Amino acid sequence: MTPLARRLSAAVLTLTCLACQSPEEAPSAPTPRNDGPVELATALPPVADANIIIVSFDALRADALGVYGYDRGTSPNIDQWAQQAVVFERAYSAAPVTPTSFAAAFTAQLPFRTFKKWNLVAGPTLAGSLSDAGYLSVGMINNSQVTEERHFDQGFSALQTFDAISDDEMLERGTRWLIENRHQRFFLWLHFLSPHSPYDYRAKSSQFYDATYSGAYQTTSTSKFETEDPTEAQRIRDLYDGEVFYADYLFGQLRDFLQEQGLLENSILILTADHGEEFKERGTFQHRYLYEETVRIPLIIQHPRTTGGGRSQTFFSNLDLWPTLAAMVGAKPPETSDGWNLLQPTDLDRAFVSVAMTDQNYRGMNLRQGDEKLILTCIPEMQAELYNLAEDPEERNDLANTDSSRVRDLLQMLRLISGADEPCQAIEDALAGKDQTEGLSPETIEGLRALGYIQ
Repeated sequence: MTPLARRLSAAVLTLTCLACQSPEEAPSAPTPRNDGPVELATALPPVADANIIIVSFDALRADALGVYGYDRGTSPNIDQWAQQAVVFERAYSAAPVTPTSFAAAFTAQLPFRTFKKWNLVAGPTLAGSLSDAGYLSVGMINNSQVTEERHFDQGFSALQTFDAISDDEMLERGTRWLIENRHQRFFLWLHFLSPHSPYDYRAKSSQFYDATYSGAYQTTSTSKFETEDPTEAQRIRDLYDGEVFYADYLFGQLRDFLQEQGLLENSILILTADHGEEFKERGTFQHRYLYEETVRIPLIIQHPRTTGGGRSQTFFSNLDLWPTLAAMVGAKPPETSDGWNLLQPTDLDRAFVSVAMTDQNYRGMNLRQGDEKLILTCIPEMQAELYNLAEDPEERNDLANTDSSRVRDLLQMLRLISGADEPCQAIEDALAGKDQTEGLSPETIEGLRALGYIQ
């Protein structure tokens, strides 16, 4: 790492640790607020005794939910619940795929620092910090990418990874665990596979399907799919929206259970996703690239000491999860972090990064600062793209050739953040010497194949 990069890293660490302070006692009664812009320090105040429940959905793009502007009625339960919560308008994942997204969220470090040779690097984690603070920390993950074999169990009292069981069963397992452990102070991360492919036909989602359709995707999209036919592409999107509606049903069932059990009265409830999903915006399906449809995610937080709704324009990366939660509940923040404590105000114009590094056919990074976004593609060939998201939210007008000086500035910033003279080298160094299946059980490998991760 260059001296300048070290100074940048130290500055980020200093900013993160400015808010390493114990929370104040929670107020005895909820503080009302209205459904408008919110200040996070007021909307998400310190609350030392609260449980933490994170509910994440695999491949749930933010704009597939009504609360983020979608008009197909895919998320009535989430939309209603969000009226009582803080909705982050600009939330992003540090990666467009599950293992590196979780690696970033668990460690508050960029994927090429913390996910090396297909394993989570040994070190402090969000779960470990909360365990040290007295929480019973448990993860229940319905995706065979996030396994004990890859060392994602670090800091958890228990990590249960399932091989694509039904999400109804996941809900049952989660609620059973909550009943058995409700009298302890706990941190539960519950990850549902829906709406990840294969997108299956669901009777409860029939309003999203064309009843006259009789093509190849009648009952399922299958795990891997491509089509140039607009009718088939629409059917695939309809199946996905049906899966989102199913995910919303699951969340509604969980929310009602928490309400009935009185657990919402003293729990921070968070809804999010690991990444989004593509629907031919760049000519392909599923999740690979670093454009908005894949890296933008939902983030909605309900706090037990505040009522009413609010929307935040603060930029969020899932790298921020650990430092922000630590400030809320009085746990130890990360000593080394690429994330920020968002309860600590700052005037700095933040730059944040997402990394694509697990697809052998596509690797790269993006860096966003304000409305400017640089995408650096490493594989299949080196190229840079530049977008102004305020003027071009769909990323159709590449400004790289017309504003080469700004590309140079942002590339230099990416060099400083990556600690490498060539940022792509940071990805190659992290992956060197190991295949993604090495060290995994035959059962896990078969689960990855069923989800389309391995051919």
